[in-house]
Amino acid sequence: MVLRNGVVCDIHGERRIDIRVDEGIIAEIGENLNDEEVIDVSGCYIVSSLVVINVRLKDLQLSGKNLESLSREALRGGVGYALLSGENNPGVDDEITLEFVQKHCSIEHGARLGCVINGLDKTGKLSNISILLKGGGEGLYTKTITDYNQIIRMAQYLQTTDKPLFYR
Repeated sequence: MVLRNGVVCDIHGERRIDIRVDEGIIAEIGENLNDEEVIDVSGCYIVSSLVVINVRLKDLQLSGKNLESLSREALRGGVGYALLSGENNPGVDDEITLEFVQKHCSIEHGARLGCVINGLDKTGKLSNISILLKGGGEGLYTKTITDYNQIIRMAQYLQTTDKPLFYR
């Protein structure tokens, strides 16, 4: 299908152009594109989906229902990817919780979800940061801590992965 005469907004600014979509994926952007199905979208703006970070769940409760609800509501609002905050409860500080979140990261008709892992576990000790980051954690979250050795170790782990630190 070709979307004709839409105003595309991207890093190059705004411009009126055609977009060909094949099986839900943009295949080509250009002028005077043709296809069997052509839809005139004059007056419509076409933007790529948004990315939001530091997303807190309803009541901060990490549950399958809340994750699925967030995913659907985010996509309805134009968000294609949402990164969960480390402040949700329970925090992602072990492999079981990470797997639970990943199970709900990509639902049909919803935005994709990612999560940061908590640098400290429930007891205040370093979580298994290396394994959790390799397992799919998108970054590391911590809040003010007084043990500078812990924050130094967290930073050292992050240097090996090129992933961000979310610090509160």
